[in-house]
Amino acid sequence: YVEKNQQFFYIEKNARITSEDFTIKSKNFTLKGQSHLIASNPVDYETKGLKGIADKGMEMFLKKNMMMFKNTHGKYSRDKKNFDYATDVLWVFDETKSLVMEKNSSMREKHSYLKSDWITMQFDKDFKKVVESAAQKNSYLYIEDPEKQQIREVKAEHIGSIYDEQG
Repeated sequence: YVEKNQQFFYIEKNARITSEDFTIKSKNFTLKGQSHLIASNPVDYETKGLKGIADKGMEMFLKKNMMMFKNTHGKYSRDKKNFDYATDVLWVFDETKSLVMEKNSSMREKHSYLKSDWITMQFDKDFKKVVESAAQKNSYLYIEDPEKQQIREVKAEHIGSIYDEQG
């Protein structure tokens, strides 16, 4: 339908939207003015190595090529490692090849744990390899190396990592 000179398009009843970059599923989606896709119900999604559920829905800003998932948790796969993640808001920015986890954010792998109010991950041009990551504000990092029998813990306002070719 049309309201205030904008077109609204609804997709209902087990809606699914798929592209070569992502798949999103929910009870329904609303497309506002061909530029803003919204789901207020839980959304199952798969994109950029992430597979999760956004319990409070999502928004996609088509002209900016970015997605925002609300109250989300799931798995992130990278270099044959699987990480569990959770965050209040997850942003995926295709233009800058980056992810941002905003508020109450955490990532956990078998021997490591990171939590922070703000986690950013910068990727290579193919959005495949992490080039750089940072945790800002109330950050905590725990890394265990069973082979060397070492444990490292860091508490800081800013924790940064730069990755080489091997990750």
